[in-house]
Amino acid sequence: MYIIAGKPGIARKACGRLAAQFPGLRVVGAADGFFSEKSESGVLEEITRLKPEIVFIGRGTPLQEKWVSAHRSEIDAPVCWTVGALFDYVAGEEARVPPRMNALGLEWLWRLAMDPRGKWRRYLIGNFVFGYYLVQQKLGILPHTDPFEGSDG
Repeated sequence: MYIIAGKPGIARKACGRLAAQFPGLRVVGAADGFFSEKSESGVLEEITRLKPEIVFIGRGTPLQEKWVSAHRSEIDAPVCWTVGALFDYVAGEEARVPPRMNALGLEWLWRLAMDPRGKWRRYLIGNFVFGYYLVQQKLGILPHTDPFEGSDG
């Protein structure tokens, strides 16, 4: 697998922890999600050269999805998987939500409390906009659209 994740150092730290926990795991390469250690084109060239079966992209939503959409045709790996902050957790850089809050569906509140400056727009505006459109669709004001309609899968 190949890992693209977070701030400089996160991917390397996560790789070290994964290697210690899963000795047979084969991580062929890694890069930070801001492409400050390696250029974006350098990362794409490295992925092509190393031929991983899975490329994990942890750059945050929606940046990671836009990046995969823009570069999927250049990546020969069978699987490109966007994983958000997964490697920040694996590297120990971001605290996990307490189990009780997670069970109550309050991970968003935990993440907002841990990083209000970085998350306020996503949770305080984005969630309400999503809810607004969801209610409009349920009331029949907006047509239902299938995001996978007409795609190859």
